[in-house]
Amino acid sequence: MVHEIAHFIDDHRWNFDLPALIRESREYITREQRAELLAFVGAPCSIFHANQSLVESTMQGLGLPKEKFQQEIRAMAAAETLGRIGMERSGDLVKFYEEIGELGLPAHRILEEYLSTHAFSLAGLTTYPSSE
Repeated sequence: MVHEIAHFIDDHRWNFDLPALIRESREYITREQRAELLAFVGAPCSIFHANQSLVESTMQGLGLPKEKFQQEIRAMAAAETLGRIGMERSGDLVKFYEEIGELGLPAHRILEEYLSTHAFSLAGLTTYPSSE
């Protein structure tokens, strides 16, 4: 709900001035990241938990035991949260998911299902790496 309120705030902030919105949006990849960042400022734990729930529901849909992989789920939710709020990252997320897979969690299956069911997800994979 906070995410949707953030869209409303964003739209009214620019009074639907498309050129001004385009100028500021150069800092973000998607409109969803803009809304997620605004929502994160107001309710960071809620945004993290929402992303964690997306990972858990994907696992549940695949019949994977989420109880066994709580640390890995939190790590995936953190990576997704940072990507969804448009934060620069320095880590290699492909390697990150490979390492999760090496711990016994079939990350490739989760990513396939996650990408096909949550249209704006996996922003962490599309966020530009930092230049450092």
